[in-house]
Amino acid sequence: MKIHASGAVTVLAAATALVTAGCGSSGPSTPASSAAATTASPAGAATTPATPVTSASAASPSSGAQAHGPGRCHTSMLSAHVRLGSPGAGQRYAFLVLTNSSGVTCRVFGYPGMQLVTSSGASIATNVVRTSPSPQLVTVRPGAHVYSQLHWTVVPASNETSNPCEPTPAAVHVTPPDETAALTTSWPGGSVCQHGRIGVMPFKPGSGP
Repeated sequence: MKIHASGAVTVLAAATALVTAGCGSSGPSTPASSAAATTASPAGAATTPATPVTSASAASPSSGAQAHGPGRCHTSMLSAHVRLGSPGAGQRYAFLVLTNSSGVTCRVFGYPGMQLVTSSGASIATNVVRTSPSPQLVTVRPGAHVYSQLHWTVVPASNETSNPCEPTPAAVHVTPPDETAALTTSWPGGSVCQHGRIGVMPFKPGSGP
């Protein structure tokens, strides 16, 4: 049987159209960090080892979203402080508050990076673990605040035999989402057991409860 050239071209075009349709986008993209959040486990419970997060902690929303609003809050536009919350049985809580100290409205999306340090600036074990819920894009006007709730324990791990369990930090370096430069503020929370494990929630509007 003979196949004319025009018929072969038609078959090839139809096959190409089917392959192209199968490779199309299935929907709008989602910020990377909103699907990557993990839930912190109670002290003493078995956990999957987490990767320390000591720098920029979450991906920005798509450039299309940023194009229609204020830009990202850069480190130079912010100040930071840590306010202690109410303690529980062996558990400690605090609120890391960022304030827009510039004269320009900006946006924050994601989690903080943190590094505990001594009074001389030496690093102390710090394992920042992101916890739910998913991040939200927060618009921060001049003078306004965003906060991340922090959680850690004073119950030592089985291989933490010193007293206190870890050196007591004097300060903490804080890296806002998507930034590389850090802010430094005092750390009022004492030692952080479980090898410096701190659960951090995504930034929300305000300065905390």
